Amino acid sequence: MRKVSLFFLGSILSISLSAQEVLKQADFGIQKDSVIGYVKNWRGNEFHISSQEYWIWKDWQRLESQIQWVWDYATESLKPNKNIHFTYHSGHGKKAVRLSHTWDKATAKWWKTRRDTTLYHHSGEELEIYTHKLTMGSSFWKKHEKEFYTYLSDKRHTRDSYKWDLASESWKKYARIEIGQNEEGKIEYYRAYIWNAQNGEWDFAGRANYSYDKERRLIDEKIYDEQDLKMRRYESTYQEDGYLKEIIEYQTYPVGQEWDKVKRFSFKYDQTGKLYREEEEFWEWGTQDWSLIAYKLIYGKTHQEALIEEVESIPLNCNFPNPYTAQTPFTCTEMISGKSYQLELLDLAARVVEVQSLIGDEIISLKAQLPEGVYILLIKDQSQVLAAEKIYVR
Repeated sequence: MRKVSLFFLGSILSISLSAQEVLKQADFGIQKDSVIGYVKNWRGNEFHISSQEYWIWKDWQRLESQIQWVWDYATESLKPNKNIHFTYHSGHGKKAVRLSHTWDKATAKWWKTRRDTTLYHHSGEELEIYTHKLTMGSSFWKKHEKEFYTYLSDKRHTRDSYKWDLASESWKKYARIEIGQNEEGKIEYYRAYIWNAQNGEWDFAGRANYSYDKERRLIDEKIYDEQDLKMRRYESTYQEDGYLKEIIEYQTYPVGQEWDKVKRFSFKYDQTGKLYREEEEFWEWGTQDWSLIAYKLIYGKTHQEALIEEVESIPLNCNFPNPYTAQTPFTCTEMISGKSYQLELLDLAARVVEVQSLIGDEIISLKAQLPEGVYILLIKDQSQVLAAEKIYVR
């Protein structure tokens, strides 16, 4: 079997909940508007600005654009770095396109460099991702890689990756991730493979195993190489409200030895539960303590604030009583007879508590046994929220 490098294993296991992946997937209960990063200057032991990001939202749950500036030491100022736009489409299937731009200092222009197109199942799960790259100054998008997902009993089972081969002008198998989930839908393991074109088989490349401690609200991920030697470990701890509290990263020196602390990410929330600060620390062997090396300040709205702000701008003409009692029937006059719609009921943390498929102007009733309180009722078609309103359930 071919020896698999740590870098390669890390790249094909990027679907696992490594520290950066946890940060991408975690729900901090906030719709970010801007993020300012600071990094430690080791010479003066002080912090200076390192980056700044702006986030623009299409609606309360779909990002429209993200713009990033980074610190330029030569000019001692922030310079443009990345500009990402998101578009969303619906029809026979849902699709999202992520278009990445890179700033070119020589021409002082944004240039398109990468396009990622994601196709979704009607349930919202990813089915296929196609990546194209564009050489700066060119207008021809080149195929780069694609990914396909398979599901068993509505649970993600495999992710197959292909790379475009210029010589043969065809897709070549590259890597596979097998995903195991328990009955609750929680990840139990990832198994990574690389394609061996010589013998036409998948070579085992490594694995990641997960364990869950409900009392400590902790997820423990351990990554092993193709020889089943310990490589990396990530402990993610969550607060009682479900938001991420910290991630501790461990590595082994050399591979296969005991776990050593390396890095910690911590997350600070204000009295309303809104994330306002992320911290990154390194473990200092000399002092046997954590040392802060970077932090970010986050500004934005909570999911609740963003959702209510949008709800107040979309009137809903439904004849339900407010307060509402479970099982009480009602209709919405905007719904066209014979057309398909979807009803979603969310709590004020923006969690979906009930979903119904509707046809036209049929009679509706909420079926969930709901605790008393305030909820958000959404009526949607395939492409957008048509109407929304706050209701009180008793």
